[in-house]
Amino acid sequence: MRKIINIILAVAISLAFSSCYFEDDTTVAKSDISKIKLSSDFTELTFGAMEVPNFGVKVEQTGEKKELHYEWAYGKLNKEDYGYFIDGDIEVISNDSLLKFRFPYLGEYGLRLIVDNGEDVQEILFKLTISAGYDEGLAILTKDEQNNGYLAFLKTLTPQDSAEGVKPKVISDFFTDFPINDPKSIHSPKNKAVCISDGDGRIVVLNQQTMAVDMVSRPPQIASKSADVLSSYYYSSSGNKLGCFCFTSDKKVYRFDALLGEMFTMKMTKNFDYSYEDIDAEQLLKTDGRFAFFINYTKSMIWNPYGSRGYFKDYSEDYSILAVGYPNTSGSYIYMIAKPKDSSDSYVVLRDDRTLKRLKKLKTYTFPAESTINKDTRFINSNEYDDFLYYTYKNKIYRWDYKHQGMPEVGSYLPFDIPADEQIVKILFNGDKKGTQLFVCTYSSSRPGKLKGSIYVYHPDRFNRLDAFEGTIHKVVDLIYKTL
Repeated sequence: MRKIINIILAVAISLAFSSCYFEDDTTVAKSDISKIKLSSDFTELTFGAMEVPNFGVKVEQTGEKKELHYEWAYGKLNKEDYGYFIDGDIEVISNDSLLKFRFPYLGEYGLRLIVDNGEDVQEILFKLTISAGYDEGLAILTKDEQNNGYLAFLKTLTPQDSAEGVKPKVISDFFTDFPINDPKSIHSPKNKAVCISDGDGRIVVLNQQTMAVDMVSRPPQIASKSADVLSSYYYSSSGNKLGCFCFTSDKKVYRFDALLGEMFTMKMTKNFDYSYEDIDAEQLLKTDGRFAFFINYTKSMIWNPYGSRGYFKDYSEDYSILAVGYPNTSGSYIYMIAKPKDSSDSYVVLRDDRTLKRLKKLKTYTFPAESTINKDTRFINSNEYDDFLYYTYKNKIYRWDYKHQGMPEVGSYLPFDIPADEQIVKILFNGDKKGTQLFVCTYSSSRPGKLKGSIYVYHPDRFNRLDAFEGTIHKVVDLIYKTL
């Protein structure tokens, strides 16, 4: 009997506690907690170094309007996906609703805002870039009629710039303090530096954020000649080597170390039937990856010096190479137009991998009356339009469907409205990750004034003009699209 009474008593006590719990929960549900909602038009912010911004976010409270407390803080941006937006220490810089902090150092950071009203706490995160104005855009190496070199820059506008009504403009010359004689080539190895070669046999290394001169090197190997083309990022597995492969006016091949400022001669290993001297390079493909392809069209030979031994292929037994294209976006293959040795009226499209060991014949075509592609053709492409290689021929722009079709005929040029009296000197896409705009650089000797060069911006597929910067630069020698 007592056992039954104890059970009934336990159940009664339990129900009593449950009744209190449900009553409290109902009370909590009826209370009006003031929740915070944070929003901004931007997820990425860019401010100039030593510039005082005046930036704020939209703050809403769903309940009673309570006093808000702010905390702005920033730290090193964590680019790895470990679940932490800011890596290491976080520095609190302001407790005001508007951010008005003078950031002293260039670079990329994580910015955090926490808002607290005593009942709710919310945070919002931004990728923050402190810029000198040269973070992303078109870097253009130019020269005047006396072969004096200049460096121009067309900054790419951020969403923040566009919202603030900033208009794009070309800085025609920000390099007057350092003379460049007879500029030759510009390259940005993985956007970790900017290298310029000139006719005095020098290579100038620029800081990739400020575009200020970090180093001037005049290696003895090219002191009496010039590095005509710079290409490809050179690095080791530890990531402590940075530089360019160089193709010089004496047809020799070197590797320039941008950290040491020294030049190293590239030599062919004896694992092949031919030595490097047999190749006698005629062209270096400008690539954005870590590979370089040196080509001799006369001998139909290609060499890729990547790796400890390098790779080499002699195609002359079966083919005469007419042109070579390297899609920077894929980085796995080169595509060639070549004439078979056993045919005079046809050509083939070939594909080989970067080791030059997996040659494949894709298709055979009848040779056209006039070829728009030859050994002087320089191809470009982008991720957005990676099925095509764009190029110029007789002041027109063409594109080659290198996987499926033969070379375009003379009349099949793309309908860009380039002024008839202007010469196309260079074309380039806006970066290998975007590639949604095509920059066309032209030159007109009859244009009045000192600046006779222009830049036209087009949609690559619709062919409509998006912008024009006429008479803003000297004659273009070479150009790159750089990002941080």
